[in-house]
Amino acid sequence: AVKSEEEVVEALKTFKPIIAFTGRYLAMRRELPAPYFDVLREQAKLAELVEKVIRGEKGIESSPL
Repeated sequence: AVKSEEEVVEALKTFKPIIAFTGRYLAMRRELPAPYFDVLREQAKLAELVEKVIRGEKGIESSPL
């Protein structure tokens, strides 16, 4: 969950892949490589995306562990 634009920038540098952004900070002013979900109103949409990623339907590459 991001709380500021600085946290968005830091997350983009640190985590790969990012499948979604969540949090109270509305990050829509910036072009993001992943969708943003308002966790208070869009829990079902976020859950659907996570399920698709887990099932491999989204085409997101995972890094080897």
